[in-house]
Amino acid sequence: MNATENTHQPEGTNTNRRFFLTSALIAAPLLIALVALGCGEEKEKATANLATTDTAAPVGTGAPLAGAATTVQPASAVATPRDDDSATDQTLPPDIVAAGPESIVAPGSVVTVAATGSTDVTSVLLTDRAGQKTPFTYDSESNLWKASYRVPIRSTGSKLALAVTATTEANRWKRVWVFLRLKDEVVPTPTWA
Repeated sequence: MNATENTHQPEGTNTNRRFFLTSALIAAPLLIALVALGCGEEKEKATANLATTDTAAPVGTGAPLAGAATTVQPASAVATPRDDDSATDQTLPPDIVAAGPESIVAPGSVVTVAATGSTDVTSVLLTDRAGQKTPFTYDSESNLWKASYRVPIRSTGSKLALAVTATTEANRWKRVWVFLRLKDEVVPTPTWA
């Protein structure tokens, strides 16, 4: 009996492994992209539905439509917008939009991440994949929240994900993601003599 016959694996096994590995590597990013696009689509549909229900008359004419019936309600039956806003401000999470630099960043460089939030935002926090938390500061002149972040030298991959979380006084929060494109640069490892 030959020793090579016992250790030889069928050629189909290697092909199957390679096929499944390739399929998994292709399917994972596609699945993540579809989930991310699906979440945004639902938010846009909800915003569109709210926008269509809020606008009842054409803007800019100043006059009622011909043939439209007008009704007068007593002042006690009409709710003021402030009452509705103050009731929902405590139950709704804040709104925030964050952005980082558009250009490719090098490991070790310092970048500024800016965010714009709704008026009820009381704090904004930046968190990286290592769990390092950096608070934002509010710039009242530009109405922006800003934070400086140093890109880790030992960054791997082509993108770095940063979480930006806005919080209100009622402890409601919303998290958005900022992706930094990293420079494909090999960092030399120091050799100790």
